[in-house]
Amino acid sequence: MRYFFQRILQFLIPPLIFILIIIIIQKNTYQISGGDLNRIGKISFSEEYKNFHKSNDKIYYSDLADINLKDRPDIDILIFGDSFCRLGRNGLPNFLAKESKKTVVNTNFYMIQHPLDGVYQLLNGGFFDSTNVRFVLLQSVVRSWSKMLSLDENSTLKFDDLLRKKPYFPMSSYESYEKINLNNKELNIFNKYKVEFDNSIKYILFNLLYYFDDNAFGLSPIHVFKLKQNLFSERSNTLLVYGEDISNMKNFNLNISEQLNEKLNKLANNLSKKNIKLVYVPTANKYDIYYPYIYQNNKYRKSNFFKLLKEQKKEYIYIDTDELLTNAVRSGEIDLYLADDSHWSYKAAIIVSKNILSKINLINEK
Repeated sequence: MRYFFQRILQFLIPPLIFILIIIIIQKNTYQISGGDLNRIGKISFSEEYKNFHKSNDKIYYSDLADINLKDRPDIDILIFGDSFCRLGRNGLPNFLAKESKKTVVNTNFYMIQHPLDGVYQLLNGGFFDSTNVRFVLLQSVVRSWSKMLSLDENSTLKFDDLLRKKPYFPMSSYESYEKINLNNKELNIFNKYKVEFDNSIKYILFNLLYYFDDNAFGLSPIHVFKLKQNLFSERSNTLLVYGEDISNMKNFNLNISEQLNEKLNKLANNLSKKNIKLVYVPTANKYDIYYPYIYQNNKYRKSNFFKLLKEQKKEYIYIDTDELLTNAVRSGEIDLYLADDSHWSYKAAIIVSKNILSKINLINEK
């Protein structure tokens, strides 16, 4: 029996030591800054970089859930956006409200596949008949274009359900990933150590493979590129992008662009019947903004989303974030997007908000 246990120990001790070494290496070298690409791509960033995710400014906009809808409120700009509009003090809604001194309300919906679905639901549910809204701002990152085309235009959320503040939950693949991996309620002691080991293995494996392939040969959900110049304040000449920035844009073509524009024009006309203007803010993928600066990039092409949509006849107010942010990078601006994250920084949000307000003001003057 003693010999039996000795043999078991001889078998178990080496892998346990290996696992311990892996975890120690990860714990002492992998720093989590808070960015989504930092977490899922296992790329270390200093904790000091968290300062780019924080602001001491106050909140100037309101969430729809905090508005008293029974009093038929006046809303200058009602925002339907994705995670780019859920950045709090550093987000687009806050700068729109701060700079315009207007009533800006963010719907902040989590129950939908795409922000456009939220517009349909409130439009069909009678929301705009019970409120005074001047502008509907639709914001969405362009890698989600396919979801826009597949939505049910008859989707409805009744006004009474809004009054009861009915709860909704994340639906996107990224938010589902976050829910599964970061929700502490789902992690018992065994799962906690399993996740810890999984993170440690991925950290070492990914960072080794990044030297040979930007996508770790398909194992990583992100791509890592070297840049020709310093464009970030940390890892200054390294570009991290979400994999869907590239994979989701391969099939976008002129026919799809025309379908998308037709859908937006139809929505704009329906809102116009209620004296509401539609503002569409397609948010450029991080990859596309920094594409010209990638060192020896012959592997993937830049998306043609903005080039094709720009040529379409529009019944809505169009904000070309690709042009705005490309020009800003060209002028020497760094950290327009967060180095450790797929989202833009407060700098880009300010640039875009100013362009939106300038176009809205031009319309108001007519």
